[in-house]
Amino acid sequence: MKLYKSIIILILAILVLPSCADFLDERNETRITVNEIYTTNEGISNASVGLYYLHRRILRFGGNNDSEMFAGLIRGTDIEVSRIGPLGSPAFGFYRPEELNRYRYLQTYWNLYYEIIGKANEIVFYGEQLEDRNFAADRAIGEASYFRALSLLFLYERFNNIYLNIVPTTPENFNDERVYTAASKEEVFAQIYQDLDKAIELLPVDDMGQPGRITRGAARHVKMLSAMWMNNWQEAILQGEAIAESGQYNLVPLNQLFSSVKYINHPEAIATWQYFEDLGGSDFQGQFGYAGHRAKALFVPEYHRVNNGQRVAVNGGHGRAWLFPNPYLLSLYNQDTDQRYFEFYRHAYVFTNETAAASRGLQVGDTIPPTGNIQADFQNIHVGLRKFEDVESFTVNDSKGFGDVMQYRYAQTCISLAEAYLMSGNQAKALEWYNKTWERAGNEPRTEALSMSDILDEHARELALEGHRWAFLKRTGTMVDQIRNYAGEEGYNIEARTNFQPFNVNWPIPQGQLDIFGTSFPQNDGFPR
Repeated sequence: MKLYKSIIILILAILVLPSCADFLDERNETRITVNEIYTTNEGISNASVGLYYLHRRILRFGGNNDSEMFAGLIRGTDIEVSRIGPLGSPAFGFYRPEELNRYRYLQTYWNLYYEIIGKANEIVFYGEQLEDRNFAADRAIGEASYFRALSLLFLYERFNNIYLNIVPTTPENFNDERVYTAASKEEVFAQIYQDLDKAIELLPVDDMGQPGRITRGAARHVKMLSAMWMNNWQEAILQGEAIAESGQYNLVPLNQLFSSVKYINHPEAIATWQYFEDLGGSDFQGQFGYAGHRAKALFVPEYHRVNNGQRVAVNGGHGRAWLFPNPYLLSLYNQDTDQRYFEFYRHAYVFTNETAAASRGLQVGDTIPPTGNIQADFQNIHVGLRKFEDVESFTVNDSKGFGDVMQYRYAQTCISLAEAYLMSGNQAKALEWYNKTWERAGNEPRTEALSMSDILDEHARELALEGHRWAFLKRTGTMVDQIRNYAGEEGYNIEARTNFQPFNVNWPIPQGQLDIFGTSFPQNDGFPR
């Protein structure tokens, strides 16, 4: 992956080319991309690096100053509670009828993933025209196919009605009129399957010494998740078992799973957003250096407010107290046996400042006690999430960090296989795969028959606040009941629980995009045009 820094100028050259006014049209006003990038094996290979650059922007770029887009993948489910957050940020009021369709990042999500699709279209199209293609170009085509499939899956999961755009703009079709219609579910997943089959064929089994590069296992994992949307349990099993049989992946001990943010490439990581600073650390911001991202601060409370302003590693570093595990999620763990309860969450914060401790009649090292003020205690000492804590990539006094973040890991493969085997009627295999994460956590092997309720709970316990819950609830048809019954936290914020309506299983199509599409393209049910 370090090779990326050496070609950062090339990446930027690819990305700043004026593709279009809207990312669906990709109308290149110049031909520099085609003429200088897409006509050689080396050019195609280097072009695929730009897809990684785009893909990790979900963590932070441009107006996404506080990693709100990443937070938006996590909030609004049955297992988290959100603080109100900064002014002008309706993301913190998911399902507010008057705000969600105006949420400022809806268009940004849409643009980002269609921009990835647009660049992937070009790489696949021009790459397949190369004569005497070498391994590097084939790998680039495989990467582009993977990122296009991944983007289509995300857009379908969140927006439902999407435009299937898989043809690059070329000199031949530049002036062709486009008809914007919503693709059917079958059309979307047929394209996803086609792309992932190509990725599986062309991508290597391992990263070949370049941690962070997409491999065949990542393509199989996304195809497994896609097959489950189609209730194609046998395909999901086929892909999941192939991941297991590849020999590349296994569960690591819990205390190693999130122990480092530098080059996360242990055997449980299937796909990561690589961000470490010597890879470029996101966009360069002049005198401020590289931008980094703020995932590290989203899930840590602002304990420094009662610790005389001191932020320290022992308490998780910099905290902004944006979203936390809620009581429902924490109730799913057996505190006596399930080690995830302590490995995944920080339940107490200690005084490190003598003056602050003395003001409460305590000493340095003592636990910061609650005050009884619900809002203050929520913000300052709420149970926090340790999965994204980062006290090593940047100073704890700065909210930004450069830690790598796992997007997909082998634990999700195991839980998905348990579900697929359960739905196909094979209890023995479902239990076998369920017990992978269950026993790793320290629990005794389960022997009783499984139900979908068990899968629902284990999914929450293992993958909590990693960005997979919303799509899982939607796909399994459990979103309405789960959010209405459990979202948020009594006494502080239950907006998601009280505001949620059945049509909220989809995000609204951004109004700006509907204006481009015209009246023939449907808005999702329940939302105004």
